[in-house]
Amino acid sequence: LLLLLLLLMDRRMSSILPLGNSTRPRTKIAVVGPHMAGKTALSNFLGDYMDSNTEYRPTKGVRIIEFDSNDVEIEGQKILIDVEVWDCSSSEKYRDCWDAMRFGVEGVILVADPNRHSGEDLLMWYEEFVIKMELEKHQVLIVLLEQGEKKTNDGAYADFKLPSKVSAFHLMACNLDHDGDGIRTEFVAFLIGIVEEIVKENGLEEYNRKAYG
Repeated sequence: LLLLLLLLMDRRMSSILPLGNSTRPRTKIAVVGPHMAGKTALSNFLGDYMDSNTEYRPTKGVRIIEFDSNDVEIEGQKILIDVEVWDCSSSEKYRDCWDAMRFGVEGVILVADPNRHSGEDLLMWYEEFVIKMELEKHQVLIVLLEQGEKKTNDGAYADFKLPSKVSAFHLMACNLDHDGDGIRTEFVAFLIGIVEEIVKENGLEEYNRKAYG
């Protein structure tokens, strides 16, 4: 199954392949949601990957974008995190690959475009990636991502109704062209929430030993 997934990977990626034999802690984040939600645009933004082709292209299987985050501070110390953002296709023809996409995931970002989708459109992805991985509240972020020119007012965002199953998760509304700093701040806070729990289980010294050798 994993071999099939690798064969399906979209090759337009930033620092795509795993970091060789690196044993540094790696945080795997799955970015999922309905068709044309802006998952690839968000993943590229988080990984500082510039794609000059703005034409819409459905993701084939999954894209993996790797990058380091140096902005995370735990217990008063800056720590280094290897982040893997898995930009997952919304096409159900890749459903057989979802087990591999879910494997080892430590956080999920549910993405929807408020101009195209409703809260109900997130439920399948919640069931497949959050419930099946038994993730906790701090491991899930919902992003309402407006794409292109900013035209959605605060009232329209407020009208986006989340089903009760996902209403407890942190929600942010943004436009990549206008809210870049806010998006990065929210993502770092999301990472901190995930890594803090890992550090509680293993200790900061052990985490840093793996990170810095």
